[in-house]
Order: sequence, then C-alpha cells, then structure tokens
Amino acid sequence: MKTFLLLIVFWTSSSFAQFFDTPIKYFDEEKIEKKVIESIEKKISKDSESKGFKWDNYLDENKDEFFREGDYLPPAPFLEVVRRPTAKNILLFEEWKKKKNRLLTRYNEKRMAVLGLKGVSANPIIGKGGSSSKEVYGKLKRYRMVFYFDSKCPSCKGMYQIVNQLASNGVYVEAVRLDTGENEIEGLRIPWVKVSANEMSILKISAVPMLMIFEDESKKAFKVVGKKSAEEILSIIERVKRT
Repeated sequence: MKTFLLLIVFWTSSSFAQFFDTPIKYFDEEKIEKKVIESIEKKISKDSESKGFKWDNYLDENKDEFFREGDYLPPAPFLEVVRRPTAKNILLFEEWKKKKNRLLTRYNEKRMAVLGLKGVSANPIIGKGGSSSKEVYGKLKRYRMVFYFDSKCPSCKGMYQIVNQLASNGVYVEAVRLDTGENEIEGLRIPWVKVSANEMSILKISAVPMLMIFEDESKKAFKVVGKKSAEEILSIIERVKRT
C-alpha cells in the first residue's frame, strides 16, 4: 500500500512539473491572427466593391477613363490616334488639326468683326537687321511648333500675337495650356489643349512661355523659353544647329 501511494505521489509531481514547464497557450495565436487579417481583407474588398470603383476601366487604354484627367478628356481623334497609331490615323489626325485651326481662325476673325474688337495685325513685321517677316516665316515653315503657356502669365500673353502670326503665315503651331480652367483664352487665336502629367514629366517644363520646335527632316528638337519674336526664334534655331 505504501509502495502504491509513493508511485501516485511520484507520478503526480512529475506530471505537474511537466505541466508548469510547458508555456501556457490559451488559444492558437497564429490561427487567430490569420482570421483577423482575412476579415480585414474581405472588408476592404467589400468596401471597394460597394463604392463601385472599377480599376479595369483605368487599366484599359480602350476605355475613356484611361485618359481622363479629372473632368477633362482629350478629343476623340487624339484618343483614336494614340490607341491606334497607324499611318492612316496619323495623317487623318494631322489633317483634322489643320482644319480645326483654319475654322477657329475664321471664327475668331468673324467674331472680332461682329463684336467690333481689334484683331491681331497680320501685316509683316520688320525684324532685327531689317529682314522681312515674310522671309522668316518661309524658313520657319519647315518646323512644327508646340506653344506651352499659362493663361495667367504676362509673358505668355505677350506671345499670343507672335504665335497667331506664325500660324496665320503658314507655320504649324499647336498650343498647350499648363494651368487649369476651361475658359476662352482672350487673344490666342489657335486651338489649345491641356497638358498631360506625362508631358510635364518628360519635358521638365520649369518656365513659360516655352516653344518646343521640331524639325522632321533632321529629327531634331529645339526648346525656346521666354517671349521671342519670329526673327529671334529663327536666330536661336540656326545658332543651335551650328553648334
């Protein structure tokens, strides 16, 4: 009997020792943590779906949302040529821009006549050194120009007349607006579009007005910053080409 009691005491003390030597786990921490994470992920997913945000629309270049910047969406011809830059689309897009420029110029001329506004003089300007603007414009016709401006910038406003004269004398000019707003740009007689974030990043535009000038023949580009006359623009291009 004594031997039996001793065995019980030995077994009991041994079991208690093992019990207290083992870390106490009231629940499986890993399983609980996993369940919490899954619950949070499901809630986020459900919230996202309930708000109706469709990422697929923004990741598909064939959807207008891919190009939309706030309330602004580029013209449909631009979307078409960017999505499908075939030779036919590129040529038709260029023709569309030229026709748009011609129609807008005609509209502005009629508008100024009806409202009794003073239009921009289309008479040739005599540049520095006595060279006639007619000769200068003839040389500048071989280039394509993009005019970057801010509608609140005084120097940019000073460039409107020069840009108008370039366009009216057969020089290809596009206008790109850097500031926000949809209002008409008083004094600028060529169509304009809003700048894209990608364009700002690539060109690193830090000052305006700015002209980006492209020569298709040589595949060269020239940057002209500040208010410049047609003669000064041509002079800068020729000087850069000589270097």
